Amino acid sequence: MKKLAFILLLFPSITVYSQQGPILTDTLKNTEQIVPADHSQVIDSVLNYGKHLIGRRYRYGGSSPSGFDCSGFISYIFRKYGYSFPHSSREYVHVGEFISKDSIRNVQRGDILLFKGRNWKSRRIGHVSIVVEANENEILMLHSCCDKGVAIENYLTAPYYLKRLVGIRRLTGTL
Repeated sequence: MKKLAFILLLFPSITVYSQQGPILTDTLKNTEQIVPADHSQVIDSVLNYGKHLIGRRYRYGGSSPSGFDCSGFISYIFRKYGYSFPHSSREYVHVGEFISKDSIRNVQRGDILLFKGRNWKSRRIGHVSIVVEANENEILMLHSCCDKGVAIENYLTAPYYLKRLVGIRRLTGTL
């Protein structure tokens, strides 16, 4: 196992094959942790891990279980699986593929929703969340927000977020 860890440090993008098929390795901190290479499996793993953090408190600038801000939370749950995402909500405009906010009804599990901050007149991104589930009646988003900490909310019934959506980013090409 030490040889594998050393090889992975030298070649961080190496794909390893197991009995279950191709896997990617987490080379950020724990080189022995493995992550499914399939996009939907990665998203499932990230979302399941994020759900275990529901109830953690909000902390401005926070990026650990002792407190998260929105972008700190998203980057933290992906980092566990070896992916590096920004700890700045504004930087999420550079992550993944652009999807028009007019396509909100076509949003998919794992999409990142970008919102204006507290100033609803501004177009500046101030909040991000990740879609947990989407169907015709609800778009459930997982995020860390000031009043609830880490929580799942239905975007379609959240007036605060309905009027603040700026865009959608699809992570398909990122993972």
